[in-house]
Amino acid sequence: MTDDADDSTPAERKPKGRISFDPETPNAVIYDVLSDVATDVIGEYIQISVETDDPAIKSDAKAKAIKVRQAKRNVDPDDREALITEVRRLEQERDALRGV
Repeated sequence: MTDDADDSTPAERKPKGRISFDPETPNAVIYDVLSDVATDVIGEYIQISVETDDPAIKSDAKAKAIKVRQAKRNVDPDDREALITEVRRLEQERDALRGV
């Protein structure tokens, strides 16, 4: 029996691919995905702020984490296209932070 536990850090994990949303996917599910991806991005910025000794980098990373949280909150949960657009934008940001 093998141990399938993933003890890598978020930055070490590679994305398993983009999530596709079919026309029947409820907006609530897309919003949940948005929340998950936003949490990933925020976590990356917080990790940067914790690992640096440079006050400017620390401050910038914290500000970017707050900006992601605000962007997520600003998306209308009833606007399907806006939800999907923000998910895609945050996926790209996450991947860039992870060097993917």
